[in-house]
Amino acid sequence: MPEVLALENVRVLRVNAQDILFRDNYFDFVFSVALMEHIPKLKECLSEVYRVLSKNGHYYFAQAPFWSCTKGHHYKHWVKEVMDQIPLYSHIYFTKDQMRKYLEDTKATLNIDEVIFRIYDRIDLSRMTRNETKDIVAQSPLKIKSWKDNPDSLYDEEKAQEAVEKSLYEVAFEEMWIVGADVVLIKQ
Repeated sequence: MPEVLALENVRVLRVNAQDILFRDNYFDFVFSVALMEHIPKLKECLSEVYRVLSKNGHYYFAQAPFWSCTKGHHYKHWVKEVMDQIPLYSHIYFTKDQMRKYLEDTKATLNIDEVIFRIYDRIDLSRMTRNETKDIVAQSPLKIKSWKDNPDSLYDEEKAQEAVEKSLYEVAFEEMWIVGADVVLIKQ
């Protein structure tokens, strides 16, 4: 049986971020980590967070990785062996077939079908860049109280420039150094 967090006056619940089953103005604080990159309908999620927050309530989220960072491909990007076999930024300039061919040609030891599925076929990924995400957040009913971009420790300026030039997505070079962000939003 998993351990349960037990704090006085705190109850931890898991809910669907696009359909939060609480009444309007219910929470003073909403918190999420590594969620926003998994929300394909970010506008709807932010509207729902706005709905359940009380006036002057805060929403804190930590997001990483953005699709535009070196490891935005979401396939075990924390494992060195994986990062050594999947080129930096290749998720934004390889098609599904090109990625498969590259991995086969380089005799990758990874499960190629799993790599392809996790990068290209998962429906729970937004595949939004940092700038796209920030634009949607800025247009939401919540106001940005703070936005701290976190640097990508694997950032390579030359490879980033090449990736932007070959990208299948609209990616701005100036956002490529950002892996994620710590964001505080407020309902005014």
